[in-house]
Amino acid sequence: MRLVWVLTLLASACGSGSAADATEDAEVPCAEDFDLDLAMRIVALPDVVDGQVDGSNIDDRVSDEGDEGGCRRADLSDPSDGEVGVDNQLAVLKPNLDSFLEDGVNAAIERSSVSVRVVSDAASCPGLSLEVGGSRLEGTGAIDDAGVIRARFEGEASFSDLLGAGEPWNLSRIHLRIDPDLGSGVFSGALRVEDWATFEGVPDELLRNTLESVADLPSDTGECRLVSVGLLLR
Repeated sequence: MRLVWVLTLLASACGSGSAADATEDAEVPCAEDFDLDLAMRIVALPDVVDGQVDGSNIDDRVSDEGDEGGCRRADLSDPSDGEVGVDNQLAVLKPNLDSFLEDGVNAAIERSSVSVRVVSDAASCPGLSLEVGGSRLEGTGAIDDAGVIRARFEGEASFSDLLGAGEPWNLSRIHLRIDPDLGSGVFSGALRVEDWATFEGVPDELLRNTLESVADLPSDTGECRLVSVGLLLR
């Protein structure tokens, strides 16, 4: 069974013009301006190569090891354009996680069968709704100058653990980026250390210490208890 992320950005009556016009003017995706229905497969946790990895700037800042606001974890950069500020510390842990799983992280992700749906909100253009697991979140999106859809969602999404540990994942601060031309994207968010404290075959203390070592996003109380996550969409 392959992991399928179904992403649908459907237009409702709001605005006018062409998709080309909306892209050129970096307008929000809405109504007749934008109509997209994509089914994406093979979601994976990307590899970090020379400090570069796919992901999003979840906290809207560029941090280095001396930045307390970034939990003293240096941000990574985007492999496509070199832009700094990428938050995806779970990818830094991928070699460790691969050692915890018999057939590796990405094979486990493929078996998880989690779907995601994004739909435009006709009543609140450019409002978007995100459906993942049993959660529904509201957010907004826009198309940048390169034609890439970028969206953010408020609230917390809860869905089955992608790596088969048994504990559900609760992601907040969700960012979504889709490149329609390439048929790919990145689904990003923040994972609480406490929400992923059990992994079959791994001592709880070892797992907790491993996650805490890469926690790079302060919680609402200022504690460094959130780990940034970025997953590939195809």
